[in-house]
Amino acid sequence: MSRFSYFTRLLKADLKRVTKYIPSLLISVCILFTVCASAGYVISKNLYKENKFTAVNVGYYLSPSEDSDMTELALGMLKKMESIEESASIFPVNTIEDGYRMLEQGEILFFIIVPEDFFTGLMDSTNTPLEVVVQDTSTISSYVANELFLSYANYLTTAQAAIYSVIDTLRAHEFDEDFVSQTDMKVNLVFTERVINKDSYIQTVDATGEGNGTLIQHYLSAAVMLVLLLLAVILMPFIQGHNSGVTKVLKTHKINNFHIFISNVICTIPALYISYIPCFIGLSIYNKQIFGFGLITVIPAIILLALIMNLAGIFSRHVFTGNMIVFCITLAITYIGGGFLPHAMLPSAIQKISAFLPGEYLIKLFGHSLFGL
Repeated sequence: MSRFSYFTRLLKADLKRVTKYIPSLLISVCILFTVCASAGYVISKNLYKENKFTAVNVGYYLSPSEDSDMTELALGMLKKMESIEESASIFPVNTIEDGYRMLEQGEILFFIIVPEDFFTGLMDSTNTPLEVVVQDTSTISSYVANELFLSYANYLTTAQAAIYSVIDTLRAHEFDEDFVSQTDMKVNLVFTERVINKDSYIQTVDATGEGNGTLIQHYLSAAVMLVLLLLAVILMPFIQGHNSGVTKVLKTHKINNFHIFISNVICTIPALYISYIPCFIGLSIYNKQIFGFGLITVIPAIILLALIMNLAGIFSRHVFTGNMIVFCITLAITYIGGGFLPHAMLPSAIQKISAFLPGEYLIKLFGHSLFGL
């Protein structure tokens, strides 16, 4: 009997053997799909919401001084900045005691004491420091607010340096002092306002969609991929079912480990495909639309998952070890592929390597199969 005939007999035996796992696979996929899909639905509804992040309250006390007009002008500009409006609500307090009381009661996160001639100091480079009081400096809100005000002060200083350059140039050319004074005021207002209004401190990342689909479709696609990969717990005993005695007998008929691997992959594919069908039906009902062609387009994803499981089975001696390898691979490719966090919210380094790993493409394949994305 030829090697092909023995391989055919091996394949038939493996197909018969894998059918015994189908009931367990269908029960497991229904349970896992319910859990993973529910988790994906909840995450997609709560991970990114419009107006989820509220502006922090910042109180300030303004000391009476000769430059009160300039101070009010600068504070008015600060409050109108788009970045400040999105991240901080700034309002004055009557006394320093009121500021400390509001801070202790949690009404404000920051209390800023503006010293006399603060903004004049920025203009003439004496740089009188602000006194910023905060209850907890370890929070991310504290860090962001601190960076906002430091950046604002730097912008004012830069603007004023340019303004003085203009004024010094006018004086160097011996222009009339009245003209210089008028120019000083005009340049102060125009230059400072233009510099500040062109600023944007915070970049808003829209994570409500992934590719052509919505965030919920993205997470449901990732959930299906997770479910099928976790079925390795059921299939690993089948993958590693050929003991050393059977392997030796097969080798006498010129059937080696590679042939066994191919047979296992071929048999794992229909097992995973059958397990995929309840997910497809469930999400078609949810979506109120059946994308029939998806039953064909999902095949490359099923083949890739079968290869991952069987490769894990090859490089492990025990069922537990094989399952742990698949579990670790599942976590890695799901995270890097954007299955836990949308791609836009991943670290930049992860975003760069995601294109070289299968997770992102698997999620897209399942998304195309389930929703026609």
